[in-house]
Amino acid sequence: MLFYSVYSKLAITEKAASRLNANELKVFYDLYGSMVFNLCCHYLRDYMDAEEVTQDVFLRVFEKAPNFREEASFKTWVYRITVNRCIDRLRQKRRREIFSIFIPIDIPTADYAFHPDLQLESNEAVQSLLKAIDKLSDRQKSALILNKIEGMSVTEVAAVLNLELKATESLIFRGKESLRKILDIQSND
Repeated sequence: MLFYSVYSKLAITEKAASRLNANELKVFYDLYGSMVFNLCCHYLRDYMDAEEVTQDVFLRVFEKAPNFREEASFKTWVYRITVNRCIDRLRQKRRREIFSIFIPIDIPTADYAFHPDLQLESNEAVQSLLKAIDKLSDRQKSALILNKIEGMSVTEVAAVLNLELKATESLIFRGKESLRKILDIQSND
């Protein structure tokens, strides 16, 4: 399968990704950069973390490209790496929060509301929804973000999460049910 950039007439094969020169790497980044960054913003809701994870994803993609097995499309593989890196970042933040009880950690905060989704967080209803999404399991959160926010079909979500179609449908359904329950509890508080 070939990917074509609107910025260039360069065609990049999936197998050739590991042998790209600097200009070709830029085209490759142009093809997937905004997709990865937007997913990171949806998942992490922090501009700085989204930027860092986006860079980490591309480092990982370029490092692992020679091992790409073509079991799914290259785009799906990049999505899978992105979701896994976002989950890793969230786990890292949770560990840091746990240890900050014992060791105070000063993390500078800044207003990085450049991304439209991050600007929406000021809305109280959106805040409530985002807090509820954060309480979901990693798998349910991933499935709902990919399906409802990224607009992927259930088949595409199944490919990214490496699940069977029925398991993905069930995961999305359970995620929506869990989200409903969490929102009901929040509204009663």
